[in-house]
Amino acid sequence: MGPDTAHAVLTVDLGAIVANWRLLQAKHASRRDRRRRQANGYGLGAVPVAAALAAAGCRHFFVATPDEA
Repeated sequence: MGPDTAHAVLTVDLGAIVANWRLLQAKHASRRDRRRRQANGYGLGAVPVAAALAAAGCRHFFVATPDEA
């Protein structure tokens, strides 16, 4: 199989991302609504990841560097 026949598809499970956030929220109640967001959602797409987390109740998002904002 050469490079012209190789195909890859990445499916981002936003439900799993939200479930992980809810799990962390339950374990760390003092930081209930915060999520550090890596630039572009770790390559998963910043907009859909942030939108899914916001819909689940996350209200504060953080970045590591100003460039990531």
